[in-house]
Amino acid sequence: MGKSSTISIEVIEHKDPNKDTTGVTAVDEYGVLDDGITIYPNPITSSEFYMNLPVELYSPLHIQLFNLQGQLISELNFQKDRTGTQTLLTLPPDLLDGIYFLRINNSRGIVSKKIIVQKQLK
Repeated sequence: MGKSSTISIEVIEHKDPNKDTTGVTAVDEYGVLDDGITIYPNPITSSEFYMNLPVELYSPLHIQLFNLQGQLISELNFQKDRTGTQTLLTLPPDLLDGIYFLRINNSRGIVSKKIIVQKQLK
C-alpha cells in the first residue's frame, strides 16, 4: 500500500455585492499553497516589484490587482526577462499603501498572492 498524507486547508471566500462573482483564496497551514511563485520585495516600497514563476506556469499570463474588498483595481503591465521566469511588474502610480491580492491567471489555473504596498515608510 502507498503512503497517504493529509493537508489541512483553510478557504477564505470573499463576495463582491456588486457582481455575481465570488473569489476564493486557498491557503495551507503555512499560509500559501506551494505553487512555486515568489514575489519580492514584499512589502513593496516602490511602484515596481518582481515575480518569479516556474517556466511551466508562465505562458499565457494575465495578472490583476484586487483590494481587500474584492474590487478590481488594475490589470498589471509586466515585462519578462530573457530567461522567461522573472517578471517586472508595475503598480498604478496612485495606489495607496495597504494589503492587496494579485490574481495570476494562466492556462493551468488561477493563483492568488497577497502583497503589501508600503511606499510611504513610517
